[in-house]
Amino acid sequence: MIAGVTAYGRRAAFEEEGLFAAELKRPLPFLPGTVGLVTAPNSAAERDVLDNARRRWPAVAFEVAYAAMQGPRSASEVIEAVERLADQGTEVDLELVGTGDAQPANEAQTRELGIADRVHFSGYVPREEIAAHYAAAHVCVLPAYNEGMSVAALEAMASGLPMIITRSAATGLVEEGVNGLLFDWADVDTLTAHLARLAADRGLG
Repeated sequence: MIAGVTAYGRRAAFEEEGLFAAELKRPLPFLPGTVGLVTAPNSAAERDVLDNARRRWPAVAFEVAYAAMQGPRSASEVIEAVERLADQGTEVDLELVGTGDAQPANEAQTRELGIADRVHFSGYVPREEIAAHYAAAHVCVLPAYNEGMSVAALEAMASGLPMIITRSAATGLVEEGVNGLLFDWADVDTLTAHLARLAADRGLG
């Protein structure tokens, strides 16, 4: 069984599309009186944005709204579930699509758990190649804390894959036991049980 997981940020994709190209940068036509920022509570992103922006534009006010974002341990918890399945004798392989700051720690985790041969880090995958990765998988895991209307989930379901997805990220896309299975974020026990269930009975997908 291969579990396809969207786990990391999309910076590489943005760079590939030229979002950070110097020639695309333009000066602001005007300074707004108030700037809105939506971020996770007490996040490093909030501190970085506010600190840097206030140094550049001290006269601008900021209105901050908080929302749950992707959990930093999401990939780590799926790796832990794979290790538990391997210990139970389940044949399981995990592909992590994407890249990000957590990847070195995730790679080290697979070595420490003795499952480096079962976990494959594919890195950034161009949009035109992503369908082949879904086609090679048997299940897609989305362990996000909160993802809204997830593009990854829609793509996986369009490819016919059953979803294992956190309740907070399901947003009505997944009906328990019909087109996927739900679990609470950070609940590795239930995630492991769902993976084992789908490995034992492919008909559920």
